[in-house]
Amino acid sequence: MKFMNCFGSCRAGIAAMEFALTAPLFFLLVMGIFDTGFYFMQKWALITGLDRAQRVIQTGEILKTPAWRRELSFRDLICRSRLLPNCEKRIVTQVRELDGASMESMTSDGKVNASEGHFVAGNPGKIMGVEVVYRLPPSFVGPILEQSKGPDGSVYINAMTIFRTEPY
Repeated sequence: MKFMNCFGSCRAGIAAMEFALTAPLFFLLVMGIFDTGFYFMQKWALITGLDRAQRVIQTGEILKTPAWRRELSFRDLICRSRLLPNCEKRIVTQVRELDGASMESMTSDGKVNASEGHFVAGNPGKIMGVEVVYRLPPSFVGPILEQSKGPDGSVYINAMTIFRTEPY
């Protein structure tokens, strides 16, 4: 009976018990905030890389590159950021001339296939569509982003742009 009386009034170790109960949730929240921030930094890096690379096509600079090297140099411009780890192996690009038709997204059916990539350097005054899909490395928040998951369980981010090439 003495034990029961002490159980209700004893305060030794309360702080440790509260920490043990709240610490996992706190650390989960902090890790989620950092990982979500890293996700958005990678999305920003992909969009910035796409803007830089599309400008090379828009001005016709890509045509100064040998034909066999154009797609690689376009991908290199996108992958220049250090925020996109192992970008060369994780990226799929599609560059097309749009002849009044809409550009079908590589992710419209929820699957991304590396063989779907397509590259056309364009001609003066043409409307071009560019889409880039990047497979994120495994992360802590990955399971939370269900709508972005591919069939293999990876999380994908994509960026698209449509522009008219200049009369070079």
